[in-house]
Order: sequence, then C-alpha cells, then structure tokens
Amino acid sequence: MPTDLTAIDAARRWAGGEARGAGIAEAAVADLEVAMTEALSNVVRHSYEGRSGEEVELTLAIDAERLTLGIRDDGLPFDPGEYRPPDLEEPAEGGLGIFLIEELMDEVRRRPLEDGSTLVELVHYRKEQR
Repeated sequence: MPTDLTAIDAARRWAGGEARGAGIAEAAVADLEVAMTEALSNVVRHSYEGRSGEEVELTLAIDAERLTLGIRDDGLPFDPGEYRPPDLEEPAEGGLGIFLIEELMDEVRRRPLEDGSTLVELVHYRKEQR
C-alpha cells in the first residue's frame, strides 16, 4: 500500500472482503476494519511523518483459529514508552487510535525486524470456530 491516506480505503476493502470470504463474523470484520484504518493512519501520519511515495506491506493470514493482519513499514518506529493512554473523562481531538486498536483486537503484536522495519500484527481469534 502506498503511504497515502486515500489508499487506506482500498486496503480496508481488501482485508474486509477476504475476512468475509473466509467466514469471519461480521462484527469481527467491522472491528478489524476500524483497527486497520487506525493502524494504517498512524503509520502514514507518524511513522512516515506524512511523506508520500513510501510503501507499507500488508499481509493477511486466515486459518481455522485466527485472522492475522500484518502491517510492515520502514518508517520511524513506535516507542511504546512514549504512549500515554487517552483520558476518556477529558476527551481530546485525536489520540484514540492505539486505544481503539488494543480494544478491538484480541492481540496486537509489535516487533522490530532485522532489516530495520517494524511489523505490527493485528490478531482476531475465531470464536465462532471454538
């Protein structure tokens, strides 16, 4: 996916369509689409600092137990030590993306790769299969 906010819609339609085609429950697909939108927006705005002309690699693996969406970028890494959860009692504009991602997905994995890139994996466990 190119680092352009307008490309997020196509990426979301792709992932949502694949998930629906694999029989993922509609509520889980909706959660995935919101979490994916937030994650990709953060990558474009913060990791790449809004620069266009870069690429984000998306992967999607769906099996009997889980759906895993991978987002790999070569931009600035996210520093979890700098993250402050939003104050829901005093909402501010923006700043809810990471909170929403963590709330909507069953698991969120972030790890640096040997080539200097970062991989974020959004995981949904297929409860309908258990």
